[in-house]
Amino acid sequence: MNRISVSDLGEIMGNIWTSFLDSAIEPCEAEPAARGHQFVSGVVHLMGKPDAAVVVRCSFALGRMVTAIMTGADEPTAEDVADAVGELANLTAGAVQALLPSPSELTPPTVVEGDDFQLCLPHHRAYATAHFQWESEPLTIVCYEASGPNSAAELHAAGNSDEA
Repeated sequence: MNRISVSDLGEIMGNIWTSFLDSAIEPCEAEPAARGHQFVSGVVHLMGKPDAAVVVRCSFALGRMVTAIMTGADEPTAEDVADAVGELANLTAGAVQALLPSPSELTPPTVVEGDDFQLCLPHHRAYATAHFQWESEPLTIVCYEASGPNSAAELHAAGNSDEA
């Protein structure tokens, strides 16, 4: 399978940050500490060949700052932040998709927020992780690939064949 590199993720995130936020984002060796403990993650699956997933994880404070810039809202709500982080995950997954073999389809983003959760992607393993910071707040991108015999696309296809 073709894979996305950490360098690719740096370029993707740099382009997104420059295009949508008119600012630069700083790559880091490890995830910087957040001012608060609450995080928000957006997940988008790429179903097909390849079967993969992209996770965008950031501090809630960073999500709120990005949301304020994207929407122009002075005090974005938690729902606004979830929408913006979901869109950031969607943009990132779309850029990843463009670098991988076709065909694949992007799922709508799923967004999880809180300070005590573990994100599990069954039958997938992480293979590329890139850390960034913006305004001293952390942002991490993780690419996953299918690792088991039953990829999400195969399970989806099997589920649809039972409907006939």
